[in-house]
Amino acid sequence: MHLDYNRTKGGYSGIPDSMAKITNIKIHGLSGSAKNLYDIVANPDAVAD
Repeated sequence: MHLDYNRTKGGYSGIPDSMAKITNIKIHGLSGSAKNLYDIVANPDAVAD
């Protein structure tokens, strides 16, 4: 999950802005194994509690 970024050439690029809104995500006590892995990448200036 990426907020306002494009993944190109094996890295992240782009300019963060306020066009994407991601809300109500909470991760508590994460443990175990995973088949599919995901990244959450966001500019701290573009997100809030």
